[in-house]
Amino acid sequence: MTDNEQTVSDLGCFEVGYAPMDEMHREFHELVRALQRSGDEGEKLLALHEHLLRHCAQEERWMRDSRFPACECHQREHELLLEVVAEVRRRFDAGDSEIVARLAEELPQWFEAHANSMDAALGVHLREREAVAAAPAQRAPAEEAAA
Repeated sequence: MTDNEQTVSDLGCFEVGYAPMDEMHREFHELVRALQRSGDEGEKLLALHEHLLRHCAQEERWMRDSRFPACECHQREHELLLEVVAEVRRRFDAGDSEIVARLAEELPQWFEAHANSMDAALGVHLREREAVAAAPAQRAPAEEAAA
C-alpha cells in the first residue's frame, strides 16, 4: 500500500451526527472491511449490496418525508452507487474476481466524500427538524391574550 492509499479502517465510520444514519454507516464500514479480506467474496458482495439497497432506501425516505432540498441530487448519487455495485456483482459472477478487490479499495474513498457532503447535509437537516419538532410550542403574547 502506498502513502496515498487508504483502507476503510483509516477513514473511520463516516459518522455525521444523526444516530440512525451513523448506525447504517457503521454497518457499511464493517461490510467493506469484511470485503477487504479474502474469502467468500460473493457472499460478502451480496451482503454489501443488500445493505446498500436498504441504506439508500432509508435515506431517501428521510429525504422525502423531511422535504430535504437536495433530495434529487442525493438520490442520483445513490442510483449511481447501486448501479456500480450491481455491475461489480455481474462481473464477479462472470468470473472477474479482481473486480471485488477494486471495489473494496475504491468504495471507501467515494463513500467518505459522499458521507462528508451529501449525508452530512442530510444529517444536519434531520437534526434541525427534530429539534424544531421537540421544542415546546411557543405562543405569541397576542395569541395568549386572545385565548
